[in-house]
Amino acid sequence: MSTSANFPIARVQLPTITLSRLEQHALKRMITRMLQHTVREIDQHTHANGGVVDTSMWKPFGSRDGVRVFREREAGATSAALAFALGKTGVLPRGSTVAPLAPAGVLMTGLTRGKVENVMDAVCCKSQQDLALVQSFMHHEAVVDCAVLHTIEAPTETDPFHFLGIKYVVRKAPAAGTTLVKHRDAVYLEFTGYTETTRGERLGFHLMHSVELAAFPPLTARHSMRTLHSVRYVYRQQSEDEVEVFMQGNLDTPGMAVKPLASPRTSDALFGVATLIACAEAKRLTQMWRAQQVRNDRQEHRKEQSRRASTALECSMCRRKKKLFGGASLVACELCAQIICSKCHTDKRIFEMDASGILGKFRKVSVCKCCVLAASKPLSQPEEPQMRIVMSEHMQLGRRRRGASSSGGSGSRSRSNSSRPSASSEDYSPASQAHRRGRNDDVASSVSSRSDGLVPVPPMGMNAIKDEQAEPQQQQRQLTLREHHRIPLQLSEVRPQHHRDYALRRVASTGSTFTSSNSNCTAPSSDLLARMIELNRVAESTYNTTQQNGIYLSQQMRTRRRT
Repeated sequence: MSTSANFPIARVQLPTITLSRLEQHALKRMITRMLQHTVREIDQHTHANGGVVDTSMWKPFGSRDGVRVFREREAGATSAALAFALGKTGVLPRGSTVAPLAPAGVLMTGLTRGKVENVMDAVCCKSQQDLALVQSFMHHEAVVDCAVLHTIEAPTETDPFHFLGIKYVVRKAPAAGTTLVKHRDAVYLEFTGYTETTRGERLGFHLMHSVELAAFPPLTARHSMRTLHSVRYVYRQQSEDEVEVFMQGNLDTPGMAVKPLASPRTSDALFGVATLIACAEAKRLTQMWRAQQVRNDRQEHRKEQSRRASTALECSMCRRKKKLFGGASLVACELCAQIICSKCHTDKRIFEMDASGILGKFRKVSVCKCCVLAASKPLSQPEEPQMRIVMSEHMQLGRRRRGASSSGGSGSRSRSNSSRPSASSEDYSPASQAHRRGRNDDVASSVSSRSDGLVPVPPMGMNAIKDEQAEPQQQQRQLTLREHHRIPLQLSEVRPQHHRDYALRRVASTGSTFTSSNSNCTAPSSDLLARMIELNRVAESTYNTTQQNGIYLSQQMRTRRRT
C-alpha cells in the first residue's frame, strides 16, 4: 500500500487533545523559559559579541540569501543550559521536555528584507486554512497532513500575532529507492508573539518544541516516523527594510542514513526563512481572494459585476481604451473586481483549499497592481488616507473643448466649496487604525472600500471618478484647488488658514468624502500634502508635453517621407 494513501487523516479519526489547567500552565511555563533563554542568547550575540559567531563552538554549514547556518561542534554544549533552565515541571514527563534538545544544536543568523510585522503575519497560523497555506508554501507542497490540535491561547484584536497551542504536521516521504521510505510527522508546541529585551528592543518570536502526548501516539501503523525538534526563532527590525534573523535549535530525524542538516529537504526548510515575506504576501492575497468570493456569493453582486465587465470601455487604472483592433484587453481583477488592462495586472498565487478542507494547492490568478501593493504593504505602516487624482489636467482641457461652460463652472465651483461634507474623525483615529491592524478581515475591508466609484491609483496614474454625474463638479473643484495651491519656495512662509483647508480637500479618505476635519490635521501636514499634489501636477504636465512632442515629431517625419 502506498504511504500517501494513509494521509491526510480524516478529522473524525484525528485524536482529540484535551489538557488540564495544570498541563496548560506547565507547557506555557516551559515555552516561556525557552523564550527567555533565546532572548538572552540574541542579546549576547548582538551586543556582547558584536554579531560575530564563535567558530570554535560552531562549524559553518552553509549560507543562502544573506542567512548563515552553523552546526554545533560538540553536541549538547549549548543546550545544557537550556535543559537545566526548564527544570522539573511536576506535570510533564521530564524526558519528553528535554529529549528534543539532545541532538546537536543549530545556529542561524543573518538578514532578510521586509518588516517584522509581515514575518509574524506569515508564521502566526491560528486556523487550518492558514496552517495548510504556510506549510505548503514553505515546504513546496511536500506536506500531506497538518492540523491545529489544541489552542491554549488564541490571538486577540490587540495582540493579533499571539498564539500558543499544539499542532501536528506530516511531510511526504522521499522518492522510492532511498533509505528514507516513511513519512515524517511531528507533534509540537508552538508559541508566537512579541517580547522585549532588557534594553527595550522589540522582538518577534516563533518557537516550536516537540511534545509527547499520550492522546496522540506515534503513527507507525500509517508508515510514519515521529521526529523531534526544538527551534527558536527571534526577529528584530535591523533597519527600515531589513529584519535580523536569529535562531537556535535542535533537529533529530530517527532512521536517517544522513545527518538531518545534510538532507536537502531539511536545509530548504531552514533557509526558507528568507521567503517569509513572500509567504506573508501570498497569505494576504489569499485572504483578499476569499473575501471577494464571499461577495461573489451574493446574487446582486454577481449581476453588478457582470454588467460592469460587459459595459467597461477602459481600464480603471491607466484609462486605456478598449478598441476592436489594437486596443486594451480588459479583464476583472479576481481580488477586487476592478476592470484592468493587461499592463495593469499581474499573475499571483493564491491558496485554494480542497474539498476535504484539510489541504489545498496554489493557483495563479489575475490581480491588479493596487491589490498587490495592498498585500505587500508592511502591516506596521499606518493606514493613511489614500490620495486620489480627481481628474488630470489634460482630461480637463479635453472636456472643456467638448463644451464645458466656464460660467456654469464658476457657479458649481462656489457651490462645491460650500457643500463639501466633512470626514468623520473616527476614520482617522489612531486608536481605530491600530485596532484594525493585523486582523484578517482588515484586508477584506480594504478591498470592499474600493468597490465604490473611487479607485486608488499609482503616484503617476491619472484616474477619474466613474460617476458621470459627479464629473463636472469634480472638474471644477480640481481647477479651484489648483488656483489655491501655488506653493511658495520658502518653507517657513506661513500660509492662510483657508489655504490649509483647501490643501486637505485634495486628499480623500477610504470612503467617498473629500475633506477632512481641521482639528485632525496640522499645518505642516497640509503643506506637505499640497506640495505632493503640486509635484504630481508638474509630472502630469511634463508627461503631456512629452506626448505632444512625440506626436509633433512623428508628423514631421511623415511629412519628410512624403517629400
